[in-house]
Amino acid sequence: MKIYKKNQIKVEGFTLIELLVIAVLATIIVGAIVSIYLVSAEVFRKNRPLSDVIEEIRSGITTLDFVFSRWGVGVPCKNNSCPSYSTTISSCDGYPPTNPMCMTCEEGNFSSGCSKVMFYANLYGIGFVVNATNDTISLVSCRLDSKSSYQNFYYIWTGEKVINYNSTLPTVYGFESKFSSIDCINFAGTTNLMLNSRKMCKYDRNLNSYNCNESYILKTGDLITRVPHQVRIFLEDEAIKMELYDLANNQTEGKQYIANAKSFQVYVTNGTSVKVKVNFKSQSNPTQTLEIERYFGR
Repeated sequence: MKIYKKNQIKVEGFTLIELLVIAVLATIIVGAIVSIYLVSAEVFRKNRPLSDVIEEIRSGITTLDFVFSRWGVGVPCKNNSCPSYSTTISSCDGYPPTNPMCMTCEEGNFSSGCSKVMFYANLYGIGFVVNATNDTISLVSCRLDSKSSYQNFYYIWTGEKVINYNSTLPTVYGFESKFSSIDCINFAGTTNLMLNSRKMCKYDRNLNSYNCNESYILKTGDLITRVPHQVRIFLEDEAIKMELYDLANNQTEGKQYIANAKSFQVYVTNGTSVKVKVNFKSQSNPTQTLEIERYFGR
């Protein structure tokens, strides 16, 4: 005679067959996960050099596009007189150059490929005076800046000539008013910079300071451009590098890395534009390369 206690719970465990089924299923799942991981790791290993070189292209082309697109922008002509052939590329003959669109090949030649080029370019701000009344001016600013000392060096243009260019170098001016960099990326067709002073102070290169007793009063229609840089782009130790020389205060800004590359060549095409051809290189696998071409001109 069996006697059951009240509320007694009957507990049963897994059978041996059930445990074997679970073990087999777990083994299959773990094996599948490991297999997927190994395949993914192999795919990543094979694709990494290509991904690396694509990343080199992305960053390198961005820099090269910007610098070459600024080539000749805001560059004054020797004796304030640009020749009629200023759209034709010629070798640079000192600063200011006879032709603002000049470019000098320092290694190789433009026919078979130049691996080191030098030219002049405005890499910083530019602005246009839309209205000037009493002590107030309205401007369209594209990266004009006066708080950063290294940026507050500007030429002022009236028409196609730099104002007060009566000696070997054009006169450099800086804003008397202080403001941070104002960009025009989202320019909506209206002025984006208002100043309560029309005065720009003359820069004394010898004293490395501004003299507001010798100033220029901005007027409607004036164009303001940052003093250009002398730019050198070249291949060194299988990397494209850029060397900048600030023509405002005669200071070298040193070498800047652009991208890893097997080769860098510049060609003059039709006398009015240049072709830049770069064979970019992967960091993880130097044998993985991709070649890109870009054309620049005016």
